[in-house]
Amino acid sequence: SFPGQAAAAGFTTSTPEEISAPSSPINDALQRLHELGYAERHCRYALDECQGNINSAAEWLTYNAPLEADLPSAAQHTTESGPVVKIGGVAVHAPSVSICLIDDCEDRDIPLAELILHK
Repeated sequence: SFPGQAAAAGFTTSTPEEISAPSSPINDALQRLHELGYAERHCRYALDECQGNINSAAEWLTYNAPLEADLPSAAQHTTESGPVVKIGGVAVHAPSVSICLIDDCEDRDIPLAELILHK
């Protein structure tokens, strides 16, 4: 039989479940754009609009597509830590509020911006 001859020759057989689709530059670019937080359909459209150029597609998405979390169905998405929650606003009642954005550079914390609000 053919499978027996293939095994004798040192070839292995795979079931259809073990065979995965080969990686292509378009699939890799699509995955990278999707990881930026955009819906897959927007990523596909951007790559098509930009003739497969991932940098141009990322720029197109920045100016033309909403982030996936901003889409109406975002409440249905979940991550490893739980469901995605969209926050529309925060109310703080205090005499003053200080917000400091800090970049964690390995062993140092570098302040990037500080916003102080007084009543």
